Amino acid sequence: MKIDKEKKHYVGFILIGLGSTWYQGDNIGKVATKAAKLARQDWKHLFKLKNHVFTVNIYDITELGDDKEWQMDYQRGMRCTKTDKKIELLKMVYAV
Repeated sequence: MKIDKEKKHYVGFILIGLGSTWYQGDNIGKVATKAAKLARQDWKHLFKLKNHVFTVNIYDITELGDDKEWQMDYQRGMRCTKTDKKIELLKMVYAV
């Protein structure tokens, strides 16, 4: 008997200053650490981020197709671009 688990897909957002960095994948830990690494690369020219602990906001986007079906807005939060339905925050993870 084969158990068929649906593979989950997550996006992790780091909101910093007036911008953000994000990364998506199928493992929450990898999404968080990769998002933190990208945030350091993206923002090191403006902020001192060595050994900084980032708060990574994790959202489950399994139900959505590709990255063109969601968008993040500072005021309205994470939304589906087709239905304008809000995507709830799954969890916050801290990554260095």
